[in-house]
Amino acid sequence: MPGRSASPAATRRSPPARPIPPRARSSAPRRTSCWSVRKARASSRTTRRSSRRSALTPTPRRVVTHVWESSTLPTRTSSGITITSGYALPSSASIPSPTRVRVRTAGGPLGSPGSPSSLCIMLTVFRALVLALLAVRTAGAADGPRAVLPETAFHFERASSGALVEHEFTIRNEGPGTLEVRKVGMTPPLMVTRMPARIPPGTEAKLRFKLDTTGLQGLYEGTILVSLNDLALPEVSLTFEGEVVAPIELSPMAAVFIAAQRGERKRAAIEIINHEAEPLRIDKVEHGSQRLTTKLETLDEGRRYRLSVTLEGQGPGGKESETILLHTSSRSRPVLRIAATTYVRERVYTFPDAVDLGALRLSDIQRSPDLLRQAAQILMVYQSGGTDFRVNVRSDLPALDVQAERGPRGDRYELTLALIQDKVRIGPIKGSLVIETNDPEFPLISVPLSGLIVEN
Repeated sequence: MPGRSASPAATRRSPPARPIPPRARSSAPRRTSCWSVRKARASSRTTRRSSRRSALTPTPRRVVTHVWESSTLPTRTSSGITITSGYALPSSASIPSPTRVRVRTAGGPLGSPGSPSSLCIMLTVFRALVLALLAVRTAGAADGPRAVLPETAFHFERASSGALVEHEFTIRNEGPGTLEVRKVGMTPPLMVTRMPARIPPGTEAKLRFKLDTTGLQGLYEGTILVSLNDLALPEVSLTFEGEVVAPIELSPMAAVFIAAQRGERKRAAIEIINHEAEPLRIDKVEHGSQRLTTKLETLDEGRRYRLSVTLEGQGPGGKESETILLHTSSRSRPVLRIAATTYVRERVYTFPDAVDLGALRLSDIQRSPDLLRQAAQILMVYQSGGTDFRVNVRSDLPALDVQAERGPRGDRYELTLALIQDKVRIGPIKGSLVIETNDPEFPLISVPLSGLIVEN
């Protein structure tokens, strides 16, 4: 243009770009893409080599050493792990002290993946300890004594009370070491009369025991415990048992109890059995009751008799206790005594004859109001053969509550007697329960009451 000068750079023009054919553009190499591929492949090879090296590297192992003494298993390892097993070695085991058990466990610190748990370590140590103990005991038993007892139980059939029963148990030593009897314990009144302290190898000895049956009656079961130095059999249990009977036995017991309604006859029987060597003769039966009759029968002359006692149901009503005397030819038991209790019931009667309300603490009553209801007593009132029996009940104890329930047959009442919490006072309880009936022969019955209330 006129008036403006153009610079040489502005006037120099670049040649036009040469177009690349489509085939050449698609096949031309790209330097940037090739370098990225080679770098990625090198990184992958480095990662694979590192993985192979880590796989070939062994996992570090931790060694835990456990030490126990001859008597107990310790509870702490050398790595500070606490183990509780509750297992104790017997004092008779001869184990070198101290003995070490090594347990190797693989893994990292406790609590990390692959590390052993405390329970696994405890079980491993316990198993190693038991195996070591069994090995020591087996070795000790092979070199020590070995006790053999052909008999461990003795049973005597029958013995009269006062007789002495003796028995010997044989003990053999079939081991190479000397067998020692360290201690013997037994059920009284058993006594040991012979006990060797040492039994040499290949020999036997006798353990003798004696039982004094004075004062014993019935089945006796005695136990004898013998302590030995045999590792395989440190303690032996022996039994000594049998039946002890009186020289003259009264079967089922030396007592009779007979209850009957007025006018009714009731009977009970006792057998007299002679266990003495000499024959027994019963010369006389003696008693002072008018309501009883007795009859003696011979079942086996000199050995067995039967005494029958009959209550006639006559005479005064109520309960009576007396003693029946049997005069015999026995030197040890010239007189046999039999306790006889008889009860003649009237048509209307109570059971029991008297009521004991018990002894209670006032503080317990105040703390537990239900205690008085739990301590309530039951009194039964009967009319023999009745169908329309009626009663009215009253008491001279203001602290007593009485609840009456009539039976379905109309011949009885159940009375529940309980104390009233607000009215009980410290001190003895003494009074009576008065029962009015519709029976014309027994219109009034009085039952004694007793009890005690203490402060503490």
